[in-house]
Amino acid sequence: MVALHDLTLETFHAAIRLKVAPDQERFVADNLYSIAESAVRPNTWPYVAFRDEEIVGFVLLSLEPERGRYWILRFMIDAAFQGQRLGTAMLQETIALLVARHHVSEIYLSFEPGNEVAEYLYERAGFRRTGEIEDDEIVMRLAIPQSIEERQI
Repeated sequence: MVALHDLTLETFHAAIRLKVAPDQERFVADNLYSIAESAVRPNTWPYVAFRDEEIVGFVLLSLEPERGRYWILRFMIDAAFQGQRLGTAMLQETIALLVARHHVSEIYLSFEPGNEVAEYLYERAGFRRTGEIEDDEIVMRLAIPQSIEERQI
């Protein structure tokens, strides 16, 4: 349903045209800002989300090397595509990508207080509050279950 691809020169313009609904603008940075941040922040990767041939969302991932934490720094679905369960599919793809590419055992993210839609989405995916606050945002963590084979090694 949804596939994540590395941001490329070919997808750049479509990615920066993506916008959240006006009432959500205070909750997420503009994609152009996020792409610029990825250019200067080490270990940070921008992705675009496709449904079929159409770009519907944007994700920014990062490794915090000091603590070894992988983060979903930005996560957004264009306003025109919200309410179609794409957020759930995109979040599952994001988790799968981090596990496949980086073999993570946990994933962190944060959200602005008052963003109940995001919190509900993240909780449904298994993220739980850590009790931490970063940059005035509530931090959540997802523990990735290990398979039986991995635990026996």
